[in-house]
Amino acid sequence: MGHNGYSAVGLLYSFALYLHLLHIGNGDVTYSIPEEMQPGTVIGNIAKDLGLDVGKLSARKARIDSEMNRKRYCDLNLSAGDLTVAERIDRETLCGEKISCFLTFELVLEAPLELHRISLQIQDINDNSPVFLKDEIKIEINELADKGSRFRINEAHDVDVGQNAVQSYALQGNGHLVLTTQSKTDGSKFAELVLDKELDREEQQEFRLLLTASDGGSPQRTGSATVHVIVLDANDNAPVFSQAVYKASLPENSPIDTVVVTLTATDADEGLNGEVTEGNSFMTELIPKAAPGSCLVSKVIAVDADSGQNAWLSYHIVKSTDPELFTIGLHSGEIRTQRNISESDSMKQNLIVSVKDNGQPSLSATCTMYLIISDNLAEVPELKDISYDENNPKQTSYLIIALVCVSTFFLTFIIVILGVRFCCRRKPRLLFDGAVAIPSAYLPPNYSEVDGTGTLRSTYNYDAYLTTGSRTSDFKFVSAYNDNTLPADQTLRKSPSDFAEIFDQPECSPEVGCPYQ
Repeated sequence: MGHNGYSAVGLLYSFALYLHLLHIGNGDVTYSIPEEMQPGTVIGNIAKDLGLDVGKLSARKARIDSEMNRKRYCDLNLSAGDLTVAERIDRETLCGEKISCFLTFELVLEAPLELHRISLQIQDINDNSPVFLKDEIKIEINELADKGSRFRINEAHDVDVGQNAVQSYALQGNGHLVLTTQSKTDGSKFAELVLDKELDREEQQEFRLLLTASDGGSPQRTGSATVHVIVLDANDNAPVFSQAVYKASLPENSPIDTVVVTLTATDADEGLNGEVTEGNSFMTELIPKAAPGSCLVSKVIAVDADSGQNAWLSYHIVKSTDPELFTIGLHSGEIRTQRNISESDSMKQNLIVSVKDNGQPSLSATCTMYLIISDNLAEVPELKDISYDENNPKQTSYLIIALVCVSTFFLTFIIVILGVRFCCRRKPRLLFDGAVAIPSAYLPPNYSEVDGTGTLRSTYNYDAYLTTGSRTSDFKFVSAYNDNTLPADQTLRKSPSDFAEIFDQPECSPEVGCPYQ
């Protein structure tokens, strides 16, 4: 019983202590001060705010107890009951970039024991300027970049928060780039460069612009960096020769490897894009006048020593006499007519074909096509290099003289051949293997036929001759014979051995007989 009474008294005492602690727990107070306040600055009168007797603070051993053994930032003035700054408070050191920054500690009093939680909100002040990660920001832009292209810049950093953080950016004026400010989901700002005018590396290879970041504090703070814009080269320039026409003279009998003329070409591009090589090909093709549309005229074939996509080639006509007359397959290189050939089309058509690979940067080569619309080369009025539009009177004169000489020689040769053949036909000779001449047989024209005598008529005269290059003798009878002779269209053939017998015996005839017998 007594034990139970003791237990009841203890429970009542514990309950009373709990209520007391609950009462003092409701006496928390919160203060708000800017960061960087000088030591000794009064935060507030804590005795008044908590309803404490200032005269008893010293007797009750009032003190500030920092939580988690933090550095002591506040002090208590026991005589006045004021809470003061003990040490300079840097919000960025305590809380970094957090939006809210609080310091918490307890006011402890004894006899009886009282605990009061004190919260101190540290307000940000604009004590930091925006800072870029690097003093110079490099941006590479291809000179073929389209207008409106955007290039993001690494944002400036400001450890202050809210309005004291970075709010805007500004770019030094120039003729190519403008700046816009964008916001992220967390409210921070970043800048983008926007291409307002196309670049040309050959005009300006690089330029530097001043970029400024500003916060929204008062007074406003700024930070700056240099934007180094590097214009990347693109293969947008063709090689250019130092002269449009090169003239040279070469003495006759000049030795081999004599330098005739030196060609110089330059390319405004840089690197591989600016390397100039002389391997331009020249091709000449003959196109029939009746060629229909889609007719295959020629085919350009190029090879690339690279592999993969770097060796993927594409063909393009970069210049032509009539752009509407021919087309080329993008990947096949086949040159075809786009329409039927007409009489109004120029006989000479020039095409410059470019072949490019798929590498980065792309490399290219060119081929010049000389197309002649004609059924044969004889119709071409001038046999000269059609790659030049300029007329060269001296070369034309030389060409005419050469043509006249060749034509005269050819006609003379033909006349001589015809004359020789005509003379040979009028005065045939009897030859045997080109070495032995056999005279023609001849009967006087005053012979007349006498019945029974066997004489020939005057119209039966004939010539006998031996063809050259043959080992047989052909006797041609140019007029008809009677029934006892051979027909006019037949030939009496004899071998060389037969002539020996003939020349060893007197001449005889079946009709006349042997006159010397």
